[in-house]
Amino acid sequence: MNCQELRERIVDPSSATQGGHAPVVEHLQECAACRSLARDFAAIEKLLRAAPESEPPTDFDQRVRVRMARETATARTIAWLASRRALGAAGVVLGLVLGGLLIRKTPVPTTPHSGRPTFRAATPDTRDLPPPDILAVRSTPIALETGPLGDEERQRILALKHVEFLGFVETLARLAPLFPAEIGPAAPGAPTTAPARESEEAEADRLADWRAASREERARWMKLEATFAAHPFAERQLLEERWRRVRGFTSDEKAGLKRLAARLSEMDEKRLARFESEVRAMTRLGESDRRLKWRSHPFVGTLTGQEIASGEKLLLLS
Repeated sequence: MNCQELRERIVDPSSATQGGHAPVVEHLQECAACRSLARDFAAIEKLLRAAPESEPPTDFDQRVRVRMARETATARTIAWLASRRALGAAGVVLGLVLGGLLIRKTPVPTTPHSGRPTFRAATPDTRDLPPPDILAVRSTPIALETGPLGDEERQRILALKHVEFLGFVETLARLAPLFPAEIGPAAPGAPTTAPARESEEAEADRLADWRAASREERARWMKLEATFAAHPFAERQLLEERWRRVRGFTSDEKAGLKRLAARLSEMDEKRLARFESEVRAMTRLGESDRRLKWRSHPFVGTLTGQEIASGEKLLLLS
């Protein structure tokens, strides 16, 4: 007899393939695992035999049937509530209830003794209305209205620098090593050239941009204008001249210039001065040699393709 046959014999004596008690005793003497299993089964059997036999209550069958029926009804109710039809019906009922509550809360207009209803014209209450938005353009306030702009307001708005230029001023300042010193400080009392007036179409575009801008965008525009106006006159001339050189660049090329300017801002003063001197030397070369020298520069080797191409185009304009 092996372990499997013995365990089947312990659980179900009728499943034994070999009869008699002697093979069982012989195997138990040789196998410690089966002896432990036999002792466990004997303890369980002894425990079960010690429990007194009891009869179920007389209404046991009826109670089981009632409980099963109750659980079945509950399951059916839950399934019905989960159906789309039930959810739709519940929504209709809820809407009717809310509608009834709103109708009950709506005040009924009172009528005078003559029986005719009277209507009072509603007058707007302006006490809580915010004041009109006002921005200062060069110390002169401008009201942001939706109606047509007056001539004075139009002139004040057109006197602002172009918002794209104002947003590019910081980049132009950081790109100084790639620009020649094309404009020096103006001599005291020297005549200045008035800027050329924009075309009517350009002025219309400027006014349209202003009117389409949000309050936050206009405030940003004014802040940039004030920052630029704080620069000395010679610096403002220099920055405007640089802008005239790059304003025809594509949006991708301008983005490359902004990223290149950010990279230049990471240099210390000594390294930046050396780089500027090397770029000045490049500008004295021919176009092909200038391009080759630019692309072989160690700093340029750390740039992205967009930054290299934008810087090269700017360098070739010098």
